[in-house]
Parts: sequence; structure tokens; C-alpha cells
Amino acid sequence: MRSLPHFSERLAELLFENNLTMEQLGRAIGTTDSTVCGWKNAKQNISLSNALKLADYFHCSLEFLTGRSETKIDYLPRACPPFYDRLRQVMAECKITRYRIVKEKTVSENNLYSWKKGGDPFLQSVVDLADYFGCTLDYFLGREK
Repeated sequence: MRSLPHFSERLAELLFENNLTMEQLGRAIGTTDSTVCGWKNAKQNISLSNALKLADYFHCSLEFLTGRSETKIDYLPRACPPFYDRLRQVMAECKITRYRIVKEKTVSENNLYSWKKGGDPFLQSVVDLADYFGCTLDYFLGREK
């Protein structure tokens, strides 16, 4: 499993600062304490949908949650459009084709197909794409302008 280097640390900090148990957080976002434990200990990948639930719960940006920023949040998050739709928008803005993304091994053709059909990407894939496009996670997902 490839993990995000600072995500587990940030999650542990947020649990501690908010005096929360993994069970309480799991219940609050609709998952189990063992899943939260897996994220906290970098033993389990987190899906984008669950990362967004965490960001909303802790009132923070995905940049902050993943340790890519020390600013908790400095905008009012908007509802995210469907992932694949937003990916296509950013691709068009950057004049990047689907063929180029696959050729440069940013993501696989299978992932693109899954996302087009409504599949939930792992947060690591979203980080890789945001880095590829040179933008923040929250901009990439349409949470901020």
C-alpha cells in the first residue's frame, strides 16, 4: 500500500485535539473504528469520499488533512461535482488529454474507466493528479475556486 506521508499524523493530531476516539469518529462519518485505525496507522488506503467526510467533519481543507498545508481552511468549501466530471474540466483547462495522462502513467486506463462509471478513487490517486496538474486538492475537486 502506498500511503500519504503526513495524512496519518494529521489524523492522529485531529483525533487528539478534538478529544475523539476512533470509534466516535467512525460513527460520526459512517465507518468503523477499525477502518479509522487503519487510516491512522497508515495500513489502509482512504477513498476520496471518506477523505471528504473527514475534511467536512474537521472543517478543514484536504490540503490540511493530507499535511500539504498548515492552513486549516481559508475558504468556504463548495459541494464537489462528480469526480470524473471535474477531472475532465481540469484536463480541458490544462489542455491535457486522457491519452497523455495514461501514457505518462499518471493513472491507468482502468482507473479512468472506473471513475467515468462513478467509481470512488483513492485519495492517493487524487493527490497524484493534483500534483500532475499543479493545483491544490481542493481546487482539483472543485471545493474552492
